[in-house]
Amino acid sequence: MSELRALTGARGVAAWFVVLFHLRAALGVSDGVERVLAKGYLAVDFFFLLSGFVIWLSYADRIAVQRWRAIPGFLRRRVARIWPLHLVMLGFALLIVAALALTGRPLTRASRSTACRCISSCSRTGR
Repeated sequence: MSELRALTGARGVAAWFVVLFHLRAALGVSDGVERVLAKGYLAVDFFFLLSGFVIWLSYADRIAVQRWRAIPGFLRRRVARIWPLHLVMLGFALLIVAALALTGRPLTRASRSTACRCISSCSRTGR
């Protein structure tokens, strides 16, 4: 199957829109830009819709021919693609928590939540 560059680009833009949504307060942008970035949460649905379509486009023929026998291979490939990035981002989160603890900064609920959202958003941009 050939890659659909337009969809890949749209997924990338949507992912970055979500990242900017989470970082909008720290960016120090104008009120107008902040209002636009405040709608970044909407890009999550768009990103997952496009991702589902691209996955379906990639595997539909195999699943149509092999039926249920194609599912284990599909799941192995998905886990092999997603799990390494998950581990890297989990390690990054642990480093942030350790750095905050070692520097004596409090781990408030708000700081944990903000750090988790930021790391989660950044990990979605991985391919």
